[in-house]
Amino acid sequence: MYIALNVIDKKPCITDPADVALYMQGENGFNVTNMCLRNLADNTPPSYLFNTLVTFGPDGSIVAKYYKHMLFGANGNAMNGDSLTPSREPFRQHFGANGIFTTDFGVTFASAICNDINDDAYMLLLHDQGIKNIIYANNYENAMDTLTIGAQLQGVSNFYFLTILAASSGYNGASGSGIYDKGTLLTSQPDNTNNLCAMSIPGQDSFNNNIPFIYFPQRACEGTYSAEVTYDEMSPALVSANTEVPSADQYNPWNSPLGVQPSLAIGVPLLVEALLQIFGQTSFGPGFTYDKNEAGGQLSATIDAMVQNANSVILNVPTDRMTEGIYTANVSSPLGDTTCTVSATFPAGPDETTGTYYILKAFDSTDNQGIIFQNTNCPIDIAGCSFARCLSTAAGIGQCVTIPELTPSTPPSASVEISSVTLTADFDGSKIVYPMVTDNNLQPVKSLSTVSMSGPLHISDWLDTSTSPPTFVPLNRTKVTMTTSFESSFLSFVSFDPGFKNPQDCNVCSNPNDIYDYEGARVQEPLRGSLCSNYNSSYA
Repeated sequence: MYIALNVIDKKPCITDPADVALYMQGENGFNVTNMCLRNLADNTPPSYLFNTLVTFGPDGSIVAKYYKHMLFGANGNAMNGDSLTPSREPFRQHFGANGIFTTDFGVTFASAICNDINDDAYMLLLHDQGIKNIIYANNYENAMDTLTIGAQLQGVSNFYFLTILAASSGYNGASGSGIYDKGTLLTSQPDNTNNLCAMSIPGQDSFNNNIPFIYFPQRACEGTYSAEVTYDEMSPALVSANTEVPSADQYNPWNSPLGVQPSLAIGVPLLVEALLQIFGQTSFGPGFTYDKNEAGGQLSATIDAMVQNANSVILNVPTDRMTEGIYTANVSSPLGDTTCTVSATFPAGPDETTGTYYILKAFDSTDNQGIIFQNTNCPIDIAGCSFARCLSTAAGIGQCVTIPELTPSTPPSASVEISSVTLTADFDGSKIVYPMVTDNNLQPVKSLSTVSMSGPLHISDWLDTSTSPPTFVPLNRTKVTMTTSFESSFLSFVSFDPGFKNPQDCNVCSNPNDIYDYEGARVQEPLRGSLCSNYNSSYA
């Protein structure tokens, strides 16, 4: 048996003058002295603190350590109030922490932690090294219809032909634990271990008494699930292309009662909600749309600062359908570089209003502008198209709540009106594309091979095989399509830029080369004092 465990690895600072000078050289050089954390709790000497995945082998020895690439949150996560150290390749070499190991049954694994799954430069590096298997640990809420962790892992495994063994935790909505094999979910634990388990340890209190109990469903750890598969049984998922395209005269315009509205691109409750509260906005839904002129524009300015801009259209069920018809709508992203189109097939139906709504959303970033999660240590250069059913709506601004936020509830069944739906995304070709599909309960579908898809959706579509090793070549434009029944209630294409440098670009609360250089921070006043809890002039 091999056991992987997520821990904090505390290491002594690099002090040898020759090493300090060596690490400061070159384009990616950095100050290892000023990356050393001081003012640590309990009079701890200056140290590096790494978010670490450590793997133990059958004899109990450590076979691999891995330091997380992409820290997340305004301070890059924290341990007892101390910021964690951004990982760099020299650190991983110096402390032997690349996370790669080969088992005694002949399979080689790499390691990843949480937000690392968004670092496509790292995923591409593992592909170039011929690694096909990843051990993955995360604390990742399913509070985002566009990026549920299970659907994202399925999309990553599909694109890179990877097998991902994932363990997922969270306050309530994680449910990403499972084995994802080249787009197929081999096994999963939908009600996976949540943080209530930490409260079940004899003699131990809750890890955080400030978290409301409602975040913890009243069930303890329900045991484990065994995956009755072997490595030899894992095979690539076969993805079929969409072969039947309706003619133009079969389409009907799918009208929106409110037209195009600004909305959040991706709502991360623990991150975004805190920011909105700064400006007096106390609640929102993951499909949140808003009025740019509301409340003196403070909300709009905050979302602009977070670079969470998207455009959305809320769509109601077409009425007076005398015959079956295909209804289509489209929306472009605020920066204009992404276009999303949805076509839904409705059978003949009544002419009364059903109260069922859907939302189509587009967001993007272009040339490192409009980078999502810009208010975190590691911004992500992504774009996306998402189509989802609204669980509830709010009058006036047309807010569409697509998932039941963080409190336990049962989503209603999918609307019976739609028999199938096609989502098409047209992206900037520098970004690779993952398909993400979930069922009514936000769980990934059993296999992406059951979804009809077309377009460049695998790493092989982007490689120039005339070179050795094959070279990644960006495309001019990327157009991808998926068609599925609407039992799959959330459909998304999300594209990531593998050329985006992490963690060199992770400089929110401080300079990436010097964590005590606040003048080099991406976020300046007045947000810096609110976002960066470790911002303290005495550190300088």
